[in-house]
Amino acid sequence: MRKNIAQYSAPGPFLAMLLFAWMLLFISVASAQEPVPAFSPAADAFDAKRAWEHLITQCNFGPRVAGERGHRLCRDYIVEQLKSNGCTVELQEFSAFIPLINDERRFTNIIAKIDTPSTQAVAISCHWDTRPIADYDRIPSLRDTPISGANDGASGVAVLLEAARVFKHHPPPFDVYLLFFDAEDLGRNRQKKEWALGSQYFAKHMPDDFQIICGFNLDMIGDKDQRFLYEKKSLELAGKWTRAFWRLGQRHYPQCFSDATINEIVDDHAPFLAKGVPYFDVIDFDYDAWHTTQDIPASCSAASLSRIGKITVEYVMQTLPQLCEKVENP
Repeated sequence: MRKNIAQYSAPGPFLAMLLFAWMLLFISVASAQEPVPAFSPAADAFDAKRAWEHLITQCNFGPRVAGERGHRLCRDYIVEQLKSNGCTVELQEFSAFIPLINDERRFTNIIAKIDTPSTQAVAISCHWDTRPIADYDRIPSLRDTPISGANDGASGVAVLLEAARVFKHHPPPFDVYLLFFDAEDLGRNRQKKEWALGSQYFAKHMPDDFQIICGFNLDMIGDKDQRFLYEKKSLELAGKWTRAFWRLGQRHYPQCFSDATINEIVDDHAPFLAKGVPYFDVIDFDYDAWHTTQDIPASCSAASLSRIGKITVEYVMQTLPQLCEKVENP
């Protein structure tokens, strides 16, 4: 039977709008129902509760300023946790004069390594010191107070310590360096060379066998309102590795990883980039409690630690091997 074409003419404006609305509704519902990508067993093993306990323990030590009791207690705690999870640990000590406090102090970088049969390695770093003054506090009388550093210091350490436990039970495909830098947070405004002293020292005295595919730095990753922007220099000088981390983050936590870019940040990744080593920064710099007495656990969350912890482990276990394979077989 021949169909009457007139019966199938284009719909009227109202009907067309109705059909379009239904189409949009169908697409939005279908998108909402798309399953969240599954993590590998290693990433799933990252325990938010354990990471949170590491953060609380550090804050309970008090400010982790070189020469103070809390600094010594925290150093010993980090070393103990790393060794209990099978890492080899080396302490790298150095001295520096700090204009911010008009004093010379003795500092310690903690260098841990997870050995595997691989000939390749990746580095993950954080800083474990805290700022000796709360110079951005809203209350002027508190600006000489040392900060607790729950986010700015303890959050990165907490994730790395829990990652060490995960890698003990789920051996990574590469050697993993876990680098805990001291003296990161002692700079004065507009004095770039006074910041990230621990990573500067490490980069200048880099061991001959420190050959890594890439590295990344975790700083201020515990904020409750978590949102990460690309750091400018990371994108320019380690773009392939940075974008791969962000793509992974956007697949699992699209609300937390933005395509926007923040200006250059002087952090512990910078000395490596200066030496031509691909190294990127993962930092949520939009943090109201930054360098204030309110940088306490109440400003952070275990869920935030969990998100970055899982992405960190997944990146090492799944993303990097795929990236390296593409590099070797373009």
